[in-house]
Amino acid sequence: MPQRALALFLTNAVGICLFLALASQFWIEPECTDVPDGFAWFVEAAPVFGAFALVNWIWLFWAGGRCRRLAVLLIVAIPGCWALPLLVDNAWLGL
Repeated sequence: MPQRALALFLTNAVGICLFLALASQFWIEPECTDVPDGFAWFVEAAPVFGAFALVNWIWLFWAGGRCRRLAVLLIVAIPGCWALPLLVDNAWLGL
């Protein structure tokens, strides 16, 4: 795997940790599921996810022209890496 792809994976790992750190501030106790606080989550945690999604798409389009096999691998792997933290966050938000 080229060093740029490795750098992208490591950057996404840092982004996932940052996203979970910010999102976990808004996780609620199961008995408080009727109390919505989605706006604060949208202001703090969602921009981290959005910024990484944008960077990933730009990088994937750039890499897609150079090495098609690497691009396909990253198109599958990166959303897979982000799926778990998003599912964990949604579970704790009471959605």
